[in-house]
Amino acid sequence: MLSDDDLRLIRRHRRASTQLGFAVQLGYAHYPGRVLRFGEAAHPQILAVLASHLGVDPAAFNEYLHGRETTRREHLLELQRDFGFRSFSAGIYRELAGWLLPIAMTTEVGTVLVGALIDELREQKVLAPALSTIERLAWETRRRAERLVFVRLTAAFTDVQRAQLDALLVVQPGARMTTLAMLRQPPRRPTPATFMARHGLARQGAHPHSILRISQTIDEST
Repeated sequence: MLSDDDLRLIRRHRRASTQLGFAVQLGYAHYPGRVLRFGEAAHPQILAVLASHLGVDPAAFNEYLHGRETTRREHLLELQRDFGFRSFSAGIYRELAGWLLPIAMTTEVGTVLVGALIDELREQKVLAPALSTIERLAWETRRRAERLVFVRLTAAFTDVQRAQLDALLVVQPGARMTTLAMLRQPPRRPTPATFMARHGLARQGAHPHSILRISQTIDEST
C-alpha cells in the first residue's frame, strides 16, 4: 500500500495518467525491483489496487503506457531523487561480482546465483537491468569461481602430480579418447574402490574427489 508520503509525492503530478503511471513505477521499483520498460503493461491487479488507492480510473494508465518517453525518464529521476533508488552501472556490476563470488564458490546452480543477485539489487535499492545482464553477471562470476576452485585444488600438488594431470588430456597411442574422458566413464560397479583400482589413481597420489572436481572444471572450461 502507498504511504502518506508516497501519496503526497505522487499527487504532485496533475494528471490522473501521470499519477497512476508514477505510482505503478514506484510499486514496481519496490517489488520486483525494476521499472516498467517503455510500452510494457502493468499487471491488472496491481493497476486496479493502485488506481483505487488514488481514486482514479485504471484506464488512465493507457495514456501513460503510450505517452512520452520523456515522462518516464523524468519519473525515473524522481524515483532516484525522492526515494533513494539507483540506476544500474558498471561500478555496481563490479561490486556485485565481488559480492557474488563467495556464493559462486559454493554452488554452480545458475538460478541460485541469479536469484541472489536479484535479491541483493532489491536490498541495495538498485533498479534491476535486463535479465540478460543479470544472467551474464552470474555466468561470469561462476566462471571466475571455477578458476579459483581449480587453483585451490591443485595448489598442493607436486610437479609430478601436475604432469600426471596434464597427461589426462592426452590421447595415448592406441586409445580412442583422452585419459580424462576414460576417467569419466563409470565402471560396472560405481564404487570408489573399483574406480581407484581401474585407473590406478591411488599410485599417482591424487585424491579421487580432487580428480573428479578438476575433471569437471576442465570439462566446463572447454
